[in-house]
Amino acid sequence: MKKALPVLSMIAAFIFQSCSSKEVSNPASSVNATAQSAAVTATLKSPSPGDYNVQLYVENGDTSTTEFKGYVFTFKANGVLLAKTDSTTFTGKWESGNNGKQLKLDIKGNAALNDVNKNWDVVQITDTQISLKDNQGKFGDKLVFAKI
Repeated sequence: MKKALPVLSMIAAFIFQSCSSKEVSNPASSVNATAQSAAVTATLKSPSPGDYNVQLYVENGDTSTTEFKGYVFTFKANGVLLAKTDSTTFTGKWESGNNGKQLKLDIKGNAALNDVNKNWDVVQITDTQISLKDNQGKFGDKLVFAKI
């Protein structure tokens, strides 16, 4: 027993010495900080300029994405919005409002464009996607653009 006591003392000293308070980390805090940082850099207040397709369009609870097959929407930095289909180009404008919480699309020319011609609530805007919703009506509408 006398021989075991010094060995146990050395092991205990080694364990306490290797776990100083300076080396203890809080993984949950670092994960949260990383997630918050990513969210801040990923969310924008206005669309990133470029060409987009309609990835999803839901009107009154019905998915109507095919209504926009063949369309290319171009969001320009100066607020100009173009919708191209076949050989026709429609010109309108977009405007970010309410500190990035709303996106007004003002473009007309046919039934499909008239459907998206309104003030939308912003769900999220990133460099590659614009996700919008409109809670008017019974079911609410959804519109998602994906950058091409």
